Amino acid sequence: MPLAWVDEVAGLEPAVNFSQGRGFTSKLWPYDGVEELFLAYLPLQGWLHIIFQSILDFSVYGVRLPYALFLVTGGLFWFSYMKSRGSITLVTLFILILILNEKSLFETTRAVRVEPISFLLLAAAFYGIVKSNKHIVSIALSLMLFLHPNMWPSALILFIWIGRENSLSFGKPLHWLKPNIYWIYPTVFLCFFLLFIEGNISLLFSQLIAQFERHEASLGLFTKISDHFVTRFWPYYLTQPFVPLLVYFTFFRSTHRISRQTGSVTDYMLVFTHICWMLAIGPMHRYNSVLVILSLATLIPWLATIHQDTLKWKHYLLAGIIFTTSMVDVSARQILARVQYEERNPTSFIEWLDTNMPKGKSIVTGHEIAYYQAAQNNNLDFFLYNTEPYRFNFEDYENLLLIHNSPLDNTEVMGYYSLDQSAQPNWVKNNSSLTYNNLYLLRINNTTEYRTILNKLRKKNTEKSNKERYN
Repeated sequence: MPLAWVDEVAGLEPAVNFSQGRGFTSKLWPYDGVEELFLAYLPLQGWLHIIFQSILDFSVYGVRLPYALFLVTGGLFWFSYMKSRGSITLVTLFILILILNEKSLFETTRAVRVEPISFLLLAAAFYGIVKSNKHIVSIALSLMLFLHPNMWPSALILFIWIGRENSLSFGKPLHWLKPNIYWIYPTVFLCFFLLFIEGNISLLFSQLIAQFERHEASLGLFTKISDHFVTRFWPYYLTQPFVPLLVYFTFFRSTHRISRQTGSVTDYMLVFTHICWMLAIGPMHRYNSVLVILSLATLIPWLATIHQDTLKWKHYLLAGIIFTTSMVDVSARQILARVQYEERNPTSFIEWLDTNMPKGKSIVTGHEIAYYQAAQNNNLDFFLYNTEPYRFNFEDYENLLLIHNSPLDNTEVMGYYSLDQSAQPNWVKNNSSLTYNNLYLLRINNTTEYRTILNKLRKKNTEKSNKERYN
């Protein structure tokens, strides 16, 4: 279990507010109008949060469980897709395991981001393509439209494919605009979306544009190309070097196939996504699972030609090296997480936080895990110290609280969360991974000092973020 973190809480909060009767609103996001209606993210992820939170308990485990289900369901679609293309079981399982071990997909599944949903929708779309079931494809593309802008290139190509009788040919460029039954799904979803946002298009665009500006690509064509094809993959070069090699190879392969007018729908999806991302989206490594999935999809027809009796020892050796490499990063993280289970247990920390919370109206920041306590406590509010403007009036609270990894000047220690580590091996004790262990609950006596401390923490956080920036 990774620690609760900013994307998890910020994406969850509007859905929790909606479920508690306060509308699809936010007090954590910095954009204008979010207290009226939250539209900085497209709403599919929020809708899924609302659905699952009406079924599951509100806890870190309850919030994250659906993302594991998205991954498993996507895996089943992918398995069926490859088998329908004639791929042998050994190759199918090998490719599926590579996808599930892919760095960004694995990490974002644990961290409640949109990538597991993207994998599910893409796998379902490919399954619909190979089964010639355009209803499934249309439903998948319709959901993509309301998930994330990085899915729009794929959705557009799929929409064009639906309007074609056979191959993806642009000989009659307006032919795909001819109305057909498959238009029903995106039309219905769009109408529901407009009702959900109460027709507030101007607020939608203002928040989306503000959010987009935080992730836009750098200026200059050469810089954009370098960022997209090189900088984007820097976390992979040591842990999963086959990933950028796969993406490079399939991009040029698909481009060549399209230039010869032999490209498949997946070739067009891959190349068009590359072009749009290169021009518009900065090199955020967490988005890369989409490129990996599209890249593998373009290779499925070739993989389907591999038969058991054609495999030789050198093929098994190469597959073993790739398979082992893909497992190293994931396995290391899982082993460490298992050894640190008690320190990473969010339930224990939340119970401790509840026990040590002072009486009276309180507000807390410093660690995202506190949101899970605040969302269920009418006497406690939570905000992100590194995200301005703050939408709370600190003068209205009896207790100004901060969760920090050490005591600070001019603060009062309300509690210290510490677990016995004596039984752990030294390599775990000396590891720099963060846990809930050794955290302090601090109280600050006046709003002036509170703001001073928040400014220092925010500045420190900004400096750290700038060092880790991917563009």
